[in-house]
Amino acid sequence: MFKKFILFLVLGVCCSLSLTAHLSSGPNHKQKAPKLTSAEIKDTKTRVKGTLESVKETYFVIQFFNNLQKEGDITEGNILLGQIKVKTDHSGKASFTAYLPQTAYGSYISATATRQRDGANKDSSEFSKNVKVH
Repeated sequence: MFKKFILFLVLGVCCSLSLTAHLSSGPNHKQKAPKLTSAEIKDTKTRVKGTLESVKETYFVIQFFNNLQKEGDITEGNILLGQIKVKTDHSGKASFTAYLPQTAYGSYISATATRQRDGANKDSSEFSKNVKVH
């Protein structure tokens, strides 16, 4: 029994260290997806509002996609609608409003956030949850 306990202790510590290292790094420096709060047709455009929380005082490119999936699903973008550039504030937060080409009423929009470093786009997020166009 003592040998089993030592083996468990060694394996437990190794697994714990491995898990901690994985959670603290991760692909694309764990860039968070933007949160889309609304999408509505305004005149001949689709106005999309949202927020981003990430690295403080950093520029990001937010790309917007039209999707065929229902609201709330996380999907890959079907059609690129456009992009905007935003900068996070001293606390790492940014609010944004984008005016995109008009999409169909009842369609869905998602977005990604890509951090700009050293003059290049790096560290893209996963797709945000969809928001329905009203």
